[in-house]
Amino acid sequence: MKHRLGAVGKHGSIAVMERLIWTLKHERLARVVLTRGLDHLGQLLSDLQEYYNECRPHQRLGGAMPATVYRGQTCHMPDRSDKQLAGPIRVRHFREQRITVYELAA
Repeated sequence: MKHRLGAVGKHGSIAVMERLIWTLKHERLARVVLTRGLDHLGQLLSDLQEYYNECRPHQRLGGAMPATVYRGQTCHMPDRSDKQLAGPIRVRHFREQRITVYELAA
């Protein structure tokens, strides 16, 4: 078996899937101390799906979240020189993975 890395956008490339699997293993499941069965793993993967699509900005999408792009909405990035935030901040807790996400409410 030979490990193969590909480039994004090239024919036969699986680079995007490799990055997704890396994110799954290193950003989420590495934070979980113990998996307590298939139901627990399913819940962890459900949380990962919510985090990955709704909360995590993606470089490939220009800093937007996949759910934002899917809904056809635009992603407004605050300017670096802004002194105040445009709206309230929402907080999401992913308890099992010990992650708290802070996002601007639109």
